[in-house]
Amino acid sequence: MTEAACLSCRSDQLEVVLSLGKMPLANALLVAEQLTQPEPRYPLDLAFCRSCALVQITEVVPPEELFGEYAYFSSYSSTMLSHAESIVGRLVVERSLGPGSLAMEIASNDGYLLQNYVAAGVPVLGIEPARNI
Repeated sequence: MTEAACLSCRSDQLEVVLSLGKMPLANALLVAEQLTQPEPRYPLDLAFCRSCALVQITEVVPPEELFGEYAYFSSYSSTMLSHAESIVGRLVVERSLGPGSLAMEIASNDGYLLQNYVAAGVPVLGIEPARNI
């Protein structure tokens, strides 16, 4: 068991199922002057909560560090764009989505997914924590 509390039910019944050690932040691209300095690293442990069954990380990086200047834009990937268009097209048909529906996305990045709902006439709400996106 770990000392962390479950992010959902606050139980202390977390069992680490995978530990990747301490890792630098994804997409935290360093400039030349930073290459000689130690890079901040955070534990990346995946845990299972025996009380509510939520699988979660055990340490949350402060949002201002993770999302201050986010370097990755989903629209840079033609594969991601194609997949988003395909899945939205399928969902609009299967779920009969239209002007009376609402597509919401948390961590919507640059809108690569939601733009397909807009094109299909479905209202959208995108929530993105990064300041620069």
